[in-house]
Amino acid sequence: MATTDRRRVDGKRPIATLATLLLAASVVVTVSTASVNAQEREIDTLEEARLLAIVVVAERAAYLEALDLLATPVPAALDAVIDEVAVPRRTTTEELLDVLEEIEVYGQVAGFELTDHGIDLSDPVRETLGPVDLSPADPGIHLDALADLVERAGGAPAGSGRSIDVDLLLAEVVLAFDVVYDDTGTRSESDDGVSWLVVGVAVGVALGGLAVAVVALAVTRGRRPVDDADPGNLDELLDLSRRLATAPDPESVERLAVREAVALTGARAAAVVRRDGDMLHLGVESEPGLLVAEHMIGSIFARVAETGQPLRAVVRDDAAIRHLPVSVVAVPVVRSGQISALLAVFRAAEVPFDPGEQATLGSMAPLVAAAVDGAQRVGDATAASLSDPLTGVGNRRRLDADLGALLDRSSTDGENAPSVAVVMMDLDRFKDVNDNHGHPAGDRLLREVADILRAEVRPGDSVYRYGGEEFCLVLPETTLADAAAVAERIRMAVGQHPLPINATDRLAVTASFGVAATDPTVEHAREEVVAQADAALYRAKSAGRDRVVTMADPTS
Repeated sequence: MATTDRRRVDGKRPIATLATLLLAASVVVTVSTASVNAQEREIDTLEEARLLAIVVVAERAAYLEALDLLATPVPAALDAVIDEVAVPRRTTTEELLDVLEEIEVYGQVAGFELTDHGIDLSDPVRETLGPVDLSPADPGIHLDALADLVERAGGAPAGSGRSIDVDLLLAEVVLAFDVVYDDTGTRSESDDGVSWLVVGVAVGVALGGLAVAVVALAVTRGRRPVDDADPGNLDELLDLSRRLATAPDPESVERLAVREAVALTGARAAAVVRRDGDMLHLGVESEPGLLVAEHMIGSIFARVAETGQPLRAVVRDDAAIRHLPVSVVAVPVVRSGQISALLAVFRAAEVPFDPGEQATLGSMAPLVAAAVDGAQRVGDATAASLSDPLTGVGNRRRLDADLGALLDRSSTDGENAPSVAVVMMDLDRFKDVNDNHGHPAGDRLLREVADILRAEVRPGDSVYRYGGEEFCLVLPETTLADAAAVAERIRMAVGQHPLPINATDRLAVTASFGVAATDPTVEHAREEVVAQADAALYRAKSAGRDRVVTMADPTS
């Protein structure tokens, strides 16, 4: 492998060098198809696990150094290793941080494999394969980890990394990169020298993390197969990744995960246990009453959550499991460097799980973690697109969607449908606030009014910013008279107490309201009822402001 110059944070990460395939309705991944046969293989031996771990530690050190997160001076041996790792040119800090998150996935894979091969990991190896700490790091920890991996396959005690022979260390690093990147000994690189370990993936929507997990599984080939006749279980896991990618929310991901865990491992039941700080909470179960939520503390699940190590055992005494004895495998699900959940499978004590079934469940964990992240990001992005960024209430797009859906449901009930009320509200003479006190004062006033609106409506009612200083309320199952009463209550709440516009000043303001409501006997379009409320608001402004006018009030 040719030595490359160290590349600083001044470039853009290229799109891809590792081949894999992820076809999902909400994910678009663009990757090269080169070297697919070389990259998709099992980690069957301790040597393969050791070499993968060396690559992880070397890549991690190089990217931390590129972010100036390694304390100086960097030991000469580690500096030579960093020179062997090509950090992409012109890469931004944000992109480098994304790469470090991806490297954590591979660190989990490497650590799992070393442990599964019976290695009691040394502290430096455990730390450098674990979550990335973005505080300034002692570079010696990476050198010690590499030394331990060279001398004892990562085992304890800690090695003499600071005095290790540089030529020996570099030879091992070169070997690791050559084996991991390409079976032929040719390093697979893009023009910028980026490795598959830090592969960039072009992702549609917000599910890039799932693609990274799939790449990890391609490298490990599903760890070891459940059935030796099945070459690696990779096809089933890739198919699972596609289904997980379409789950609309984190709970749906969990439901799919427990169902697929049962199918892939031959288990009788499965469950997800969620972790929140030091607390464990029952998530989704494949069958009701499988676990006892109030007894999670002190259980085998707490032990897995604390140590981060998978567990495979026949359990005969555990208050958190309802039906004993039972065979159990439990693996941690790691998100953003933290154990966020546990995935567990169960079957009769007479049929214990084998290492291959444990490995299959372990292969599922990164997919589940990435899918939960993706579903959460999609949900956050969707919510952001439907919210007003200044006030936090719904925006006009959300109003259109919510009111349309509400009227559609009402239309199916015919004459028995309750009326739906719409209240349009406009702050009086708001332009004067901006002109006299500045736009920051106007923004503060809008936020204060939004808080009042949220406080004055019922839990089932909705508040939206319609535009500028206009707000809209949608009140389900509300008559015109009741909606007018709500509007009057809000008018008084706004007008009776001066509202803060900065740290010291308060301003007395008023608001005008227009109210409309649907007639259950008449089919209404969304635009119609909003237009009726808006027309009533116009009449309120024309009549002198600071008042409530309904669609039924006289027009004169």
